[in-house]
Amino acid sequence: MPPESPDQIVRDFLDKDEGVIVYLSDDSVFTRALRNIVSRVIGLRRETLLPYSSTEAAMGKCLELRDAETPCVIFVERMIGNQPSTDFIIRLKKEFPEVTMIVLTWEATHETVAYFFEL
Repeated sequence: MPPESPDQIVRDFLDKDEGVIVYLSDDSVFTRALRNIVSRVIGLRRETLLPYSSTEAAMGKCLELRDAETPCVIFVERMIGNQPSTDFIIRLKKEFPEVTMIVLTWEATHETVAYFFEL
């Protein structure tokens, strides 16, 4: 049996597992693009993308999802405004250790990548 395609894995996570994507960023263009991918390419109509530009609002939603045992993936921009998202990442991993988190950045040094991997 051939392995599942990446889009099928994402589709199953969002549709069958009723998972959601929490996105913490102040980049409205990327948020629109991500929403387009989820609704048009993957073909899901329910609200599966939950965008936030505030770390506190995103944290509240992540903890709510944890308590409801809703599967989620968190996309976090490395910089929110002019502030690094490091404190958010540290707190989220402390409060929600099993969460899957993807840190997004335009560019990073090897040291920065290693640091975020350790977090």
